[in-house]
Amino acid sequence: MAGRVDQNHHWRAIFPSRFAASSRSKIARRSGPPLTLRPFGSVAPDPVHLVGASAREWFRPTIRRPAMPAIGYVTKDENGTFKGQLRTLSIRAEIAIVPNTNKARTVQPDYRVLSSDVEIGAGWNRRAETSGRDYVSLSLAAPEFGPRRLYANLGRVPGDDERFAIIWNPAD
Repeated sequence: MAGRVDQNHHWRAIFPSRFAASSRSKIARRSGPPLTLRPFGSVAPDPVHLVGASAREWFRPTIRRPAMPAIGYVTKDENGTFKGQLRTLSIRAEIAIVPNTNKARTVQPDYRVLSSDVEIGAGWNRRAETSGRDYVSLSLAAPEFGPRRLYANLGRVPGDDERFAIIWNPAD
């Protein structure tokens, strides 16, 4: 049909790979944009009115960072002790991360991790290579964790200067 106007010419400009010829049928397949590209609760504007940068901004996919696997949150006291709760699927325990006042050598931990006056781990002060931020690297071991150690990092919660998150750091 020579006089027929292509109804999909706007979508072809935005999603050229969606209208590529099929290797089986040599006929251009029609497929609309993915539904996930539109912000939640909004209505897509008529593509005829989208031009230039506004079209690219509207259909740009949202990039989400994966959620951090926080296994607990603590707050810091004025004496440098962190107090809070360690929470996993099977464990809920009040913990205290206290400075190691008996540290004699640099290889000894900077912090001791206690739960009900039982030592369950240790922590070392570290500095991130890329951001230069300070954090505490934790190593935890208890019968409840099984035969392996639990590794985690203690760092500030973004946007909250008083809370610190215990972020699980899988060993493998």
